[in-house]
Amino acid sequence: MGPGLGEARAIPLARREGEQMWDGVLIDIDERKQVEQRIQRLVGTDMLTGALNRRAFLEQGEAALARSARHGQTLSLAMLDLDHFKALNDTYGHAAGDLALQAFATTCRESLRPYDLFARIGGEEFVVLLVDSRPEEAWAILERLRQAVAAIELEADGETIRFTVSLGLAVLGGEGSLESGLAQADRALYRAKRSGRNRICGPEALIQDPGAP
Repeated sequence: MGPGLGEARAIPLARREGEQMWDGVLIDIDERKQVEQRIQRLVGTDMLTGALNRRAFLEQGEAALARSARHGQTLSLAMLDLDHFKALNDTYGHAAGDLALQAFATTCRESLRPYDLFARIGGEEFVVLLVDSRPEEAWAILERLRQAVAAIELEADGETIRFTVSLGLAVLGGEGSLESGLAQADRALYRAKRSGRNRICGPEALIQDPGAP
């Protein structure tokens, strides 16, 4: 057998003169493991945008929250929603809507750090978990992201498509849960939408709201 991964399977047979005898087989599992890893990546990934899906985000987010709690740190969690996305779909068609979602996801990944978690949890709803960041730092990162999204220009049937994003920010301490953080961020997102969209809303301590137009 080559140098790849192997799996041993064996069953005990009758003892002979006090010694345990085994009957088994050693098989090469390189290919099977590679297929399992590819499936795992697909299961945890949104096919259109390449972002994590909700299930994978909750698993990885809970692990990140547990690590931050052990070290007495806080995490910043943001809900993101593309503004007037239904109107974009209705006006330009679903193909253009998909293109907008893909461009948005690419811009988010470019604006975030490699270790931040980015997931799609609904049609045009996304969530970001910013690790190792004070709330003020998280706000600055999200503001750069907001500006980068507003600068996106797409071409569809000879027309230029632009769109914006609203963001709701929550801060999680050691006693908080991921679900409670998502609920807080969702309420902040609602305030951002109600206040005119294309802005960040979050905790009162961060009310400087640099994203407000």
